Amino acid sequence: MIDLDVIFPRPMTFGEGDIKIACVGDSITYGMCIDDRAHHSYPAVLSRFLGSSYSIKNFGVSNRCATRQYPFGYFLTGFEWKIKKYRPDIALVMFGSNDSKLLIWNKDRFREDYIKLINKIKKKNARIFILLPIPAYNDDEPPGKYRINNELIAADIRDVLIGVAKEHGAKIIDLYTPLIDRRELYADGIHPNEAGAAVIAEVIYNKIREVKNDF
Repeated sequence: MIDLDVIFPRPMTFGEGDIKIACVGDSITYGMCIDDRAHHSYPAVLSRFLGSSYSIKNFGVSNRCATRQYPFGYFLTGFEWKIKKYRPDIALVMFGSNDSKLLIWNKDRFREDYIKLINKIKKKNARIFILLPIPAYNDDEPPGKYRINNELIAADIRDVLIGVAKEHGAKIIDLYTPLIDRRELYADGIHPNEAGAAVIAEVIYNKIREVKNDF
């Protein structure tokens, strides 16, 4: 039986503060492989770090990418309109893991579609934070077109996202470096476990705290 809550999940909200944060991304944002994602996904932990002044909504959708290629494109879920309705002050955007699959990967198209994605969110005056995707520890998987490619994440995808951030006035949050050689923070080599999600939340919290006077 297909779990529609995984394919088209209802955005989960944490906190009731005035500053609204949208967490946009794939299954890593969603909280895949975390048993109690309502309490231990990175958006949930980030909410506890930030406190009562913030409201955070998890717009993560599993198996999605920034590249607008059927059937994996994030925009095809309709979440673009839900994010606009939410009208976030801050958007935390993390894509690149699924984009690195050879079935999907195209550097120029990834860059073009990522820019389209953040520009649509920016129309509601959201401050964009581009999250560099975490490392993949899937060397035990056979190579193929469906395999997440850590080499691309570390090099090409990182370079594209840093360039996009500079060109479009977005902040970069590096989630790749803090999880290098930290396989114990993963449930399956791709998705963080509860401890890994807490590390991600802490890195993001420190960055938001560092620049909060800018918005």
